[in-house]
Amino acid sequence: MLNHSDGMQNKKGRTITFRVDDEVAEKLEKYAKMRNTSMSRVLRNWCEASDLRVELATSLMKTLDKT
Repeated sequence: MLNHSDGMQNKKGRTITFRVDDEVAEKLEKYAKMRNTSMSRVLRNWCEASDLRVELATSLMKTLDKT
């Protein structure tokens, strides 16, 4: 369980919209229902728990290292 002592759950933040395919959306919806929560809450929890590092392809990493 995540600690929400920072008060973020009561603040309105920015809205970010992105698309996922139907299969992913259905899985997220099922997961949220199993947890008795919303898909938005599932995604917010994931973001809070994530280190937010972007994974790049090895070839791209090598290209960036050259610059």
